[in-house]
Amino acid sequence: MGSKLGFSSPSLLVLFCVVELEIFLASLPFCVAEEFTVGGSSGWTLNYNYSQWTAGKTFRVNDTLLFSYSANQHDVVQVDKTGYDGCTTSTTYFNDNGKGSTTVTLNGTGTYYYICTVPGHCSSGMKVAVNVVTASSPPTSSTPSTGSSKGPSTSGSVRDSSVSIATAVVMSIVATCILSIHSQERGSAKSL
Repeated sequence: MGSKLGFSSPSLLVLFCVVELEIFLASLPFCVAEEFTVGGSSGWTLNYNYSQWTAGKTFRVNDTLLFSYSANQHDVVQVDKTGYDGCTTSTTYFNDNGKGSTTVTLNGTGTYYYICTVPGHCSSGMKVAVNVVTASSPPTSSTPSTGSSKGPSTSGSVRDSSVSIATAVVMSIVATCILSIHSQERGSAKSL
Protein backbone atom coordinates (compact mmCIF):
# COMPACT_ATOMS: atom_id res chain seq x y z
CA MET A 1 0.00 0.00 0.00
CA GLY A 2 1.44 3.44 -0.97
CA SER A 3 1.41 6.64 1.04
CA LYS A 4 -0.84 9.62 0.39
CA LEU A 5 2.07 11.12 -1.57
CA GLY A 6 2.33 7.99 -3.76
CA PHE A 7 5.54 6.47 -2.37
CA SER A 8 5.79 2.72 -1.93
CA SER A 9 8.39 2.70 0.85
CA PRO A 10 9.04 4.89 3.91
CA SER A 11 12.66 5.47 2.83
CA LEU A 12 11.55 7.00 -0.50
CA LEU A 13 9.07 9.19 1.34
CA VAL A 14 11.72 10.38 3.81
CA LEU A 15 14.11 11.10 0.91
CA PHE A 16 11.38 13.11 -0.84
CA CYS A 17 10.71 15.14 2.33
CA VAL A 18 14.41 15.85 2.88
CA VAL A 19 14.92 16.99 -0.73
CA GLU A 20 11.81 19.17 -0.60
CA LEU A 21 13.00 20.84 2.62
CA GLU A 22 16.52 21.36 1.24
CA ILE A 23 15.15 23.07 -1.89
CA PHE A 24 12.91 25.28 0.20
CA LEU A 25 15.64 26.19 2.70
CA ALA A 26 18.13 26.94 -0.10
CA SER A 27 15.73 29.55 -1.49
CA LEU A 28 14.96 31.05 1.93
CA PRO A 29 17.64 33.80 1.90
CA PHE A 30 16.05 35.22 -1.25
CA CYS A 31 12.57 35.05 0.30
CA VAL A 32 13.50 37.14 3.31
CA ALA A 33 15.70 39.76 1.63
CA GLU A 34 14.36 43.25 2.04
CA GLU A 35 14.58 46.29 -0.21
CA PHE A 36 15.40 49.57 1.51
CA THR A 37 14.75 52.84 -0.31
CA VAL A 38 17.71 55.00 0.70
CA GLY A 39 16.29 58.15 2.31
CA GLY A 40 12.74 56.77 2.47
CA SER A 41 10.26 58.85 0.51
CA SER A 42 12.84 61.64 0.05
CA GLY A 43 15.12 59.33 -1.90
CA TRP A 44 18.78 60.01 -2.76
CA THR A 45 18.94 63.77 -2.39
CA LEU A 46 20.83 66.74 -0.97
CA ASN A 47 20.58 67.99 2.62
CA TYR A 48 19.38 64.72 4.12
CA ASN A 49 20.68 62.96 7.24
CA TYR A 50 21.49 59.45 5.98
CA SER A 51 23.16 58.52 9.28
CA GLN A 52 19.85 59.05 10.99
CA TRP A 53 18.08 57.11 8.23
CA THR A 54 20.29 54.03 8.82
CA ALA A 55 19.99 54.23 12.63
CA GLY A 56 17.91 51.38 14.02
CA LYS A 57 17.80 49.46 10.73
CA THR A 58 19.32 46.03 10.32
CA PHE A 59 20.77 45.41 6.87
CA ARG A 60 21.42 41.76 6.05
CA VAL A 61 23.22 39.90 3.28
CA ASN A 62 21.03 39.80 0.11
CA ASP A 63 19.05 42.90 1.10
CA THR A 64 18.96 45.60 -1.56
CA LEU A 65 19.35 49.37 -1.47
CA LEU A 66 17.26 51.41 -3.90
CA PHE A 67 18.80 54.80 -4.63
CA SER A 68 15.88 56.75 -6.08
CA TYR A 69 16.76 59.92 -8.03
CA SER A 70 16.37 61.56 -11.44
CA ALA A 71 18.99 60.67 -14.06
CA ASN A 72 21.97 63.02 -14.47
CA GLN A 73 21.17 64.99 -11.28
CA HIS A 74 23.16 62.71 -8.98
CA ASP A 75 25.08 59.44 -9.09
CA VAL A 76 25.81 56.53 -6.78
CA VAL A 77 29.42 55.48 -6.29
CA GLN A 78 30.55 52.80 -3.85
CA VAL A 79 33.84 53.81 -2.23
CA ASP A 80 36.06 52.73 0.65
CA LYS A 81 36.00 54.39 4.10
CA THR A 82 38.67 56.90 3.07
CA GLY A 83 36.59 57.94 0.06
CA TYR A 84 33.48 58.18 2.24
CA ASP A 85 35.17 60.29 4.91
CA GLY A 86 36.89 62.60 2.41
CA CYS A 87 34.23 62.59 -0.33
CA THR A 88 36.78 61.28 -2.83
CA THR A 89 36.83 58.48 -5.36
CA SER A 90 40.38 57.25 -4.87
CA THR A 91 39.04 53.67 -4.68
CA THR A 92 35.67 52.85 -6.24
CA TYR A 93 33.84 49.52 -6.34
CA PHE A 94 30.70 50.55 -8.18
CA ASN A 95 29.58 53.58 -10.20
CA ASP A 96 26.12 53.90 -11.74
CA ASN A 97 27.26 56.89 -13.86
CA GLY A 98 24.19 58.95 -12.97
CA LYS A 99 21.72 56.69 -14.77
CA GLY A 100 18.88 57.34 -12.31
CA SER A 101 17.25 54.99 -9.84
CA THR A 102 19.74 52.26 -8.98
CA THR A 103 19.36 49.06 -6.99
CA VAL A 104 22.40 47.58 -5.25
CA THR A 105 22.46 44.12 -3.65
CA LEU A 106 24.36 43.79 -0.38
CA ASN A 107 26.28 40.60 -1.17
CA GLY A 108 28.39 40.21 1.97
CA THR A 109 28.91 41.33 5.53
CA GLY A 110 30.77 44.51 6.44
CA THR A 111 30.27 48.22 5.91
CA TYR A 112 29.35 49.53 2.48
CA TYR A 113 30.00 53.20 1.67
CA TYR A 114 28.15 55.16 -1.02
CA ILE A 115 28.56 58.79 -2.09
CA CYS A 116 27.33 61.15 -4.78
CA THR A 117 30.28 62.51 -6.78
CA VAL A 118 28.50 65.52 -8.29
CA PRO A 119 30.63 68.47 -7.04
CA GLY A 120 29.48 69.63 -3.59
CA HIS A 121 26.86 66.90 -3.09
CA CYS A 122 28.84 64.52 -0.86
CA SER A 123 30.11 67.38 1.28
CA SER A 124 26.47 68.47 1.65
CA GLY A 125 25.65 65.10 3.22
CA MET A 126 24.86 62.98 0.18
CA LYS A 127 26.62 59.89 1.46
CA VAL A 128 25.52 56.79 3.33
CA ALA A 129 27.33 54.04 5.25
CA VAL A 130 25.48 50.74 5.64
CA ASN A 131 26.63 48.01 8.02
CA VAL A 132 25.60 44.56 6.74
CA VAL A 133 25.28 41.50 8.98
CA THR A 134 24.61 37.87 8.16
CA ALA A 135 21.07 36.92 7.19
CA SER A 136 20.60 35.06 10.49
CA SER A 137 21.83 37.87 12.76
CA PRO A 138 19.35 39.31 15.27
CA PRO A 139 18.25 42.92 14.75
CA THR A 140 20.61 45.57 16.02
CA SER A 141 19.54 48.10 18.60
CA SER A 142 20.78 51.56 17.73
CA THR A 143 20.11 54.89 19.27
CA PRO A 144 19.02 57.31 16.53
CA SER A 145 21.42 60.18 15.97
CA THR A 146 20.26 63.74 16.43
CA GLY A 147 19.03 65.87 13.56
CA SER A 148 15.93 66.04 11.45
CA SER A 149 14.86 63.28 9.10
CA LYS A 150 12.63 63.60 6.08
CA GLY A 151 10.27 60.79 5.21
CA PRO A 152 9.35 57.54 6.91
CA SER A 153 11.84 54.82 7.67
CA THR A 154 11.63 51.31 6.29
CA SER A 155 10.78 48.75 8.95
CA GLY A 156 11.53 45.06 9.14
CA SER A 157 7.86 44.11 8.78
CA VAL A 158 8.34 42.64 5.30
CA ARG A 159 11.18 40.44 6.53
CA ASP A 160 9.25 39.44 9.67
CA SER A 161 6.17 38.34 7.69
CA SER A 162 8.38 36.47 5.18
CA VAL A 163 10.06 34.57 8.02
CA SER A 164 6.64 33.75 9.51
CA ILE A 165 5.43 32.44 6.15
CA ALA A 166 8.64 30.45 5.66
CA THR A 167 8.26 28.90 9.12
CA ALA A 168 4.65 27.93 8.35
CA VAL A 169 5.70 26.33 5.05
CA VAL A 170 8.47 24.30 6.71
CA MET A 171 6.08 23.15 9.44
CA SER A 172 3.49 22.18 6.81
CA ILE A 173 6.04 20.14 4.84
CA VAL A 174 7.22 18.36 7.99
CA ALA A 175 3.65 17.66 9.14
CA THR A 176 2.66 16.29 5.73
CA CYS A 177 5.69 14.01 5.66
CA ILE A 178 5.10 12.75 9.21
CA LEU A 179 1.42 12.08 8.54
CA SER A 180 2.24 10.28 5.29
CA ILE A 181 4.89 8.12 6.98
CA HIS A 182 2.50 7.33 9.85
CA SER A 183 -0.29 6.49 7.41
CA GLN A 184 2.05 4.27 5.40
CA GLU A 185 3.26 2.47 8.54
CA ARG A 186 -0.34 1.85 9.66
CA GLY A 187 -1.18 0.49 6.23
CA SER A 188 1.83 -1.81 6.35
CA ALA A 189 0.86 -3.08 9.81
CA LYS A 190 -2.72 -3.85 8.64
CA SER A 191 -1.46 -5.87 5.68
CA LEU A 192 0.56 -8.13 8.01
